[in-house]
Amino acid sequence: MRMVPGPADEFCTTITRLPQKSLVAVHGVVDTGTSADFREAISDSLNFSSLPVTIDLRDAEFVDADSVHFLADEWHRAANRGIRVEMMLNVRLDRPVGQR
Repeated sequence: MRMVPGPADEFCTTITRLPQKSLVAVHGVVDTGTSADFREAISDSLNFSSLPVTIDLRDAEFVDADSVHFLADEWHRAANRGIRVEMMLNVRLDRPVGQR
């Protein structure tokens, strides 16, 4: 397991290598100040082996647009290498999807 603390320990990533997959848990805010650590954790997990990777964003308070774009790119890169990626999200909606 590898933990990367962020500023004032508000942000951290934890990488856990399990026998059948890797788990990347993210806590706090992913923005300009923390995105380098976030990207490194994701890339390290995807480059470590061909085992599936679970990205747990349930404790992420915010993920900026650049980091979401990075996730999409990494997801496609992993798929091209035959690596299954799954995400765990905690999404709160003010109204049902499709309503304005």
